[in-house]
Amino acid sequence: MTRCTIRTTNRNGATIIHVICGVLAIAWLLSPAAITHADEAPAILLPAGMEDDVITQHLRAGEFDEAREVAESQFGRAEGQLALRLYQHGMAHLGLARETDDADHYKTAGISFMRALTYFPRSRFAGYAELELGYIHARIGRDDIARRLLTRVRPAIDPEQDPDYHERLMTLLDELP
Repeated sequence: MTRCTIRTTNRNGATIIHVICGVLAIAWLLSPAAITHADEAPAILLPAGMEDDVITQHLRAGEFDEAREVAESQFGRAEGQLALRLYQHGMAHLGLARETDDADHYKTAGISFMRALTYFPRSRFAGYAELELGYIHARIGRDDIARRLLTRVRPAIDPEQDPDYHERLMTLLDELP
């Protein structure tokens, strides 16, 4: 187990929260050499019915750096929406990682998804964050962790409510050895 120390600010002032992250902390330990190269990265996929705010608009337009900047600026003002902002931040870095093949963007995306899962496990975005974290692990060759994450999230991705994400989930599972 890896012990993660994450600093957050709440209404009462700054606090330090210690979390045992376990398998999910692996995203912090990625090395640039661990990233594999896909022939073609799929287009960014967002959950059905996702809020159409400025960050989402940037993500849909493929403006990942702009989406990242706005998401980061919203962290301190995201009361009630922090799970969404963490998910959007992760998706922006995932888009940047696909464009640049930069391992640091994969790491940062994984950290954002991990935080969304850790702090907001009942959020509407938790399942999507877990799926993307599974994708990241598959990309870096950690197939056993990817399979565990993707299998665990399978009941949370409804094929009728979000058929595109469900298809993505099934494709990712089928591609694992």
